[in-house]
Amino acid sequence: MSDRPTRHEVGDSREASATRCIAALAFLNFVVVTSEFSVVGMLPAMAADLGISVQSSAYFMSVFAVSASLLGPVLSFYAQALEPRLFLLAAASGYVVSNGVIALWPDFYVILFMRAIQGALLPAVVGVSAALAIRLAGTQRDAWAISRLNIGVVAVSIIGIPLCVQLAQGLQWSYSFALLAALAAVAACTLSAMLVRDNRPFERLNRSTLKAVLNQNFQLHLLVSFLVFSALFCAYSYISILLGEALGAQDKWLASLLLIFGLSGVIGNNLAGRYAGHSLATTSFTVLALFAGATSAIVLMQGNILILLVIVIAWGGAHSAAFVVTQLRMVREGKGAATVAMALNIASCNLGIATGAAVGAWSFEAFGPDGLLIATLGFLSVGAGLYSVVLTQRELPNSLQPD
Repeated sequence: MSDRPTRHEVGDSREASATRCIAALAFLNFVVVTSEFSVVGMLPAMAADLGISVQSSAYFMSVFAVSASLLGPVLSFYAQALEPRLFLLAAASGYVVSNGVIALWPDFYVILFMRAIQGALLPAVVGVSAALAIRLAGTQRDAWAISRLNIGVVAVSIIGIPLCVQLAQGLQWSYSFALLAALAAVAACTLSAMLVRDNRPFERLNRSTLKAVLNQNFQLHLLVSFLVFSALFCAYSYISILLGEALGAQDKWLASLLLIFGLSGVIGNNLAGRYAGHSLATTSFTVLALFAGATSAIVLMQGNILILLVIVIAWGGAHSAAFVVTQLRMVREGKGAATVAMALNIASCNLGIATGAAVGAWSFEAFGPDGLLIATLGFLSVGAGLYSVVLTQRELPNSLQPD
């Protein structure tokens, strides 16, 4: 009887190895995205400690977003030609150093500079991680790979941000950055142990790479991403206020509903990963319709906690699923330049987040919840309409047909 492993056993071993590697990549994504958004809950404490206004402390978010939008795609263009393991280890080390410097050297301008470095690294980290996850899982399982990678992003709102804010409130905000530096070091060590050195770059730097991301159809897809994320964060930026008004006198349930929102994102993420691979367009429109229905119901319905629970589950699932279908759409559209495509998508989404939050603030202050809903549905309708137009502009290759 032969001790040689069967083909089935070898396949299982490779799949298990790919799953572990993607989990390590998801953890790195968790660290870098937590580094971006955890600052929001720490701005008042940082402002008081640094002797600046809260408005000035908001630059810590703005600089990150601008750097991600302007410098991120440029760095990603060169990162795609590097050995993926080497780049990811260097990027993780960059987060170790930058978060460590912020923790040990709390100066306004030093923090701005470190945040700019982090912002430039973020799109490249997400892009290289996505391309590597798909390479490990196989192109036929690209949706599964993206959804597993996105678990790291889902965990940010459930674990990352609450933990950092709790540290900042209970101890000091610098401890949160020290924790992020330590987590980045763990991510680097994990990736070093799990990822096998692979000298194959994802794409070569040539005209075809640029052509893949500069054509009109790809640019329209970027605009769709911008509009969808503007809608998502136009509403999400005011989720606590919307839920508080819907709950009325039952506001004791607010914290529980916010936690359920985050946990339902895990369900939405997994469902999107399962169905988007076979029917991307249908899954995308279903997610957008579910999001539109949930946000509309939050504004229009009040009082019944059970109904609100269902609405929050639908909203949280749709919010998370939108990340998966958006990333998968851009990876497929940028075929041949997946790393740069993902980086440009992250840049476009960051602009959408900033725009949605700003428009949401103005519409809510001017017209209340109804104005916020109109702004959200406005972004969403234009985005969905443009996506429909893009789908009809040209036929995709048979292997990539959305439906």
